[in-house]
Amino acid sequence: MRNASFLNLGATLLFLKRNLLYVVNFAKGASQTGKSVATQM
Repeated sequence: MRNASFLNLGATLLFLKRNLLYVVNFAKGASQTGKSVATQM
């Protein structure tokens, strides 16, 4: 039973890590877009 919860924890951490990477990449892309829009204005 402990083994199953450990696997569940690993899957949750992997999911959070993937979401964090997505959010970071999205933030980078948004800031890049903001900079290009600001320079065009």
